[in-house]
Amino acid sequence: LNISVRRLGGSYGSKISRGAVVSCACAVAAHVLNRPARFVMSIEGNMSTIGKRPAIKHVYDVGVDADGMIQYLDQKSWHNMGYSFNDPVSFLSLAHAYSCYEPGTWNSIDYNARTDVPCTTYTRGP
Repeated sequence: LNISVRRLGGSYGSKISRGAVVSCACAVAAHVLNRPARFVMSIEGNMSTIGKRPAIKHVYDVGVDADGMIQYLDQKSWHNMGYSFNDPVSFLSLAHAYSCYEPGTWNSIDYNARTDVPCTTYTRGP
Protein backbone atom coordinates (compact mmCIF):
# COMPACT_ATOMS: atom_id res chain seq x y z
CA LEU A 1 0.00 0.00 0.00
CA ASN A 2 1.17 3.50 -0.78
CA ILE A 3 -0.14 6.14 1.61
CA SER A 4 0.02 9.84 0.90
CA VAL A 5 -1.50 12.26 3.38
CA ARG A 6 -1.35 16.03 3.10
CA ARG A 7 -0.92 17.98 6.32
CA LEU A 8 -4.36 18.79 7.70
CA GLY A 9 -6.15 19.66 10.92
CA GLY A 10 -7.65 17.53 13.62
CA SER A 11 -6.23 14.70 15.73
CA TYR A 12 -5.10 17.11 18.48
CA GLY A 13 -1.44 17.04 17.43
CA SER A 14 -0.95 13.27 17.41
CA LYS A 15 -0.29 13.17 13.65
CA ILE A 16 3.18 14.54 14.34
CA SER A 17 4.46 11.12 15.34
CA ARG A 18 1.60 8.65 15.68
CA GLY A 19 -0.15 8.95 12.34
CA ALA A 20 0.69 5.39 11.27
CA VAL A 21 -1.69 3.85 13.82
CA VAL A 22 -4.79 5.35 12.22
CA SER A 23 -3.55 5.65 8.63
CA CYS A 24 -2.70 1.94 8.39
CA ALA A 25 -6.14 0.93 9.68
CA CYS A 26 -7.76 3.32 7.22
CA ALA A 27 -5.58 2.04 4.35
CA VAL A 28 -6.57 -1.56 5.06
CA ALA A 29 -10.26 -0.56 5.10
CA ALA A 30 -9.86 1.29 1.79
CA HIS A 31 -8.06 -1.70 0.26
CA VAL A 32 -10.65 -4.25 1.43
CA LEU A 33 -13.60 -2.08 0.37
CA ASN A 34 -11.85 -0.93 -2.82
CA ARG A 35 -12.94 2.66 -2.21
CA PRO A 36 -11.70 5.70 -0.26
CA ALA A 37 -12.09 5.42 3.50
CA ARG A 38 -12.26 8.00 6.27
CA PHE A 39 -11.38 7.36 9.90
CA VAL A 40 -13.02 9.42 12.66
CA MET A 41 -12.25 8.94 16.35
CA SER A 42 -13.78 10.45 19.46
CA ILE A 43 -11.41 12.43 21.67
CA GLU A 44 -11.64 9.66 24.28
CA GLY A 45 -10.77 7.00 21.70
CA ASN A 46 -7.95 9.13 20.35
CA MET A 47 -6.32 9.65 23.73
CA SER A 48 -6.67 6.03 24.84
CA THR A 49 -5.26 4.72 21.53
CA ILE A 50 -2.73 7.34 20.45
CA GLY A 51 -1.68 8.78 23.79
CA LYS A 52 -2.05 12.04 25.64
CA ARG A 53 0.02 14.77 27.23
CA PRO A 54 2.66 13.77 29.77
CA ALA A 55 2.09 14.58 33.42
CA ILE A 56 4.51 17.35 34.38
CA LYS A 57 5.80 18.43 37.77
CA HIS A 58 7.25 21.94 38.05
CA VAL A 59 9.26 23.27 40.97
CA TYR A 60 10.20 26.92 40.67
CA ASP A 61 11.33 30.06 42.45
CA VAL A 62 10.58 33.40 40.79
CA GLY A 63 11.41 36.96 41.77
CA VAL A 64 9.75 40.13 40.50
CA ASP A 65 10.48 43.82 40.99
CA ALA A 66 8.03 46.47 42.22
CA ASP A 67 6.58 46.79 38.69
CA GLY A 68 5.92 43.06 38.44
CA MET A 69 8.76 42.43 35.96
CA ILE A 70 10.40 39.02 36.30
CA GLN A 71 13.93 39.43 37.63
CA TYR A 72 14.85 35.76 37.88
CA LEU A 73 13.36 32.31 37.53
CA ASP A 74 14.85 29.03 38.74
CA GLN A 75 12.79 26.11 37.45
CA LYS A 76 13.00 22.34 37.24
CA SER A 77 10.44 20.25 35.35
CA TRP A 78 9.91 16.50 35.26
CA HIS A 79 7.94 15.08 32.31
CA ASN A 80 6.41 11.61 32.77
CA MET A 81 7.06 10.16 29.31
CA GLY A 82 5.77 6.68 30.12
CA TYR A 83 7.67 3.59 29.04
CA SER A 84 9.33 5.21 25.98
CA PHE A 85 11.27 8.37 25.14
CA ASN A 86 10.11 8.28 21.49
CA ASP A 87 8.23 11.59 21.69
CA PRO A 88 10.06 13.89 24.12
CA VAL A 89 8.09 17.10 24.63
CA SER A 90 10.23 18.84 27.24
CA PHE A 91 12.07 20.91 24.62
CA LEU A 92 8.72 22.28 23.42
CA SER A 93 7.45 23.22 26.87
CA LEU A 94 10.65 25.12 27.59
CA ALA A 95 10.53 26.98 24.26
CA HIS A 96 6.86 27.87 24.74
CA ALA A 97 7.41 28.98 28.34
CA TYR A 98 9.52 31.89 27.09
CA SER A 99 6.57 33.25 25.12
CA CYS A 100 6.83 37.05 25.22
CA TYR A 101 9.30 37.15 28.12
CA GLU A 102 13.04 37.81 28.10
CA PRO A 103 14.52 34.59 29.52
CA GLY A 104 18.05 35.97 30.05
CA THR A 105 17.85 35.57 33.83
CA TRP A 106 16.02 32.23 33.77
CA ASN A 107 17.52 28.95 34.89
CA SER A 108 15.43 26.08 33.51
CA ILE A 109 16.17 22.38 33.61
CA ASP A 110 13.83 19.79 32.09
CA TYR A 111 13.97 16.07 32.75
CA ASN A 112 12.21 13.29 30.84
CA ALA A 113 11.23 10.49 33.23
CA ARG A 114 10.71 6.92 32.05
CA THR A 115 7.98 5.18 34.06
CA ASP A 116 5.68 2.18 33.78
CA VAL A 117 2.65 4.01 32.34
CA PRO A 118 1.61 4.12 28.65
CA CYS A 119 3.82 6.48 26.65
CA THR A 120 2.69 10.01 25.91
CA THR A 121 2.83 12.20 22.82
CA TYR A 122 2.43 15.73 21.53
CA THR A 123 -1.09 16.96 22.25
CA ARG A 124 -2.40 20.45 21.44
CA GLY A 125 -5.78 20.21 23.03
CA PRO A 126 -8.31 20.09 24.45
